[in-house]
Amino acid sequence: MKEAKLSLASDKSPETVHLVQRAQAMSFGKNVKKSRVSGELRKELGISKTSASKYAKIRKTGAWKMLQRKTRKDAISDDVKQKVYDHWTSASHPTGNKNDITRIRLGRKVYEEHPKQILERRQTDVYNDFCELNPDIRMHQRTFEKLKPCFVIPVRAKDRNVCCCQICITMQMAHQSLMAFRKKLKKKEGVESKIYEDVGDLISDTLCATPSRKCMERKCKDCGINKLDLLNEEHCENNTHGTVKWCKYEYRTRSTSKGKDKKRLTLVEKETSPAEFLTHFRKCVEAYTLHDYTARNQHKQFRSLMESLPLEDAIVINDYSQNYTCRYKNEIQGVYFDPEQAEIHVSIIHRHARRDVDGDESSEAKPIIITEQLFVILPGDTEINSNSVHVVREHLAKYFEAIDYELKTLHEWNDGCASQYKSRHCLLDVSYTEEDFGFSVIRNYYATSHAKGPQDAAGGCIKRYADLAVIQGKSLYRMQRS
Repeated sequence: MKEAKLSLASDKSPETVHLVQRAQAMSFGKNVKKSRVSGELRKELGISKTSASKYAKIRKTGAWKMLQRKTRKDAISDDVKQKVYDHWTSASHPTGNKNDITRIRLGRKVYEEHPKQILERRQTDVYNDFCELNPDIRMHQRTFEKLKPCFVIPVRAKDRNVCCCQICITMQMAHQSLMAFRKKLKKKEGVESKIYEDVGDLISDTLCATPSRKCMERKCKDCGINKLDLLNEEHCENNTHGTVKWCKYEYRTRSTSKGKDKKRLTLVEKETSPAEFLTHFRKCVEAYTLHDYTARNQHKQFRSLMESLPLEDAIVINDYSQNYTCRYKNEIQGVYFDPEQAEIHVSIIHRHARRDVDGDESSEAKPIIITEQLFVILPGDTEINSNSVHVVREHLAKYFEAIDYELKTLHEWNDGCASQYKSRHCLLDVSYTEEDFGFSVIRNYYATSHAKGPQDAAGGCIKRYADLAVIQGKSLYRMQRS
């Protein structure tokens, strides 16, 4: 008992406290209290006479529940709490950032980590959905919101997903509109139909069991969007069964302040008949199928190349980061409105280790891949074309020569920007690589809008460190022009 009290001093969790109280109650039963041992036992344990009487009362009644708080008759059961918990987690989704973690305290120095989930809807809407799904559970909205898990948080400004793929986003919006129309038909007219929770499941139903390249290109006669179980109401050309609300990106002509017309890509909301929307949906499915297959296959090929990279080869991922605006700690007004800018080109290099550079030697039996970052900074008014990319390639060649890396083939992975990597001038420059630098180049291109990766994070990182150095007064940046 004395050891239990000492452990209670270091660990004051509810489980330990209840355990010690029960042990004390067992020590002060009816027979112990009447004997002379009671006083000696109290002195040995350091327990007052009042506490001993309380423990004796608990022992006499045998009511271990007296150590716990009595529950109310209208208390929420654990099953209902679990349903509320599951509903909150299903209504939200993870942020996708591995650093967004919530720590939940379970006891002294005992924590549980859970990834944060963002809620993109109003809490009132989530509560209404819960009441609709569980009509037998009566619960006020305030109580429902109190049972929300601590890791479910409202949407923030930084949770905005930018630089998304137009084809993927258009397909997701069309899928959501179709499923919303089917749910509306089921609610109003009782029409049963298949609800696809994910775009991938819908696309899988339009392909063969073992899809080939022909299936992805929609040239296969055995599969297609006709395999979907479309409703008669979805082919309706009038508004008998209601309208469909959907969105798509379109180029709209706008006049500028100088009186010139300029086309801009704008998200347009539409409300049309089901048949008109179905025509748009078919086009989305045809474009998305091959696009998604190409993007997945390219990432698969990149991972395969990383796993089986030859000893005399290297991989480089190129990308231009957004212009960096050179600022000063104390700026005058004239400099603030006319700042100098810098172009930052980021190259992520994957190569084999060299003993004289990295302290270890890579071999075919034990490959060791080293990942490095190369930044080339150019003046902000530099024209971004094949000439500026050639300057970057010169720096890459000098780097491999400096570390004595016997490079035979360089595998480049770039985005599809025409002026930087894909124009006829760029391809002409690539054709002279072996004459200029002494090694050959295999240039690969990511699928449209699917080139996001560590190169984007590296560009943002160097800008953040540059801003921090200026604010702390450690550096003063000036662009040196050659």
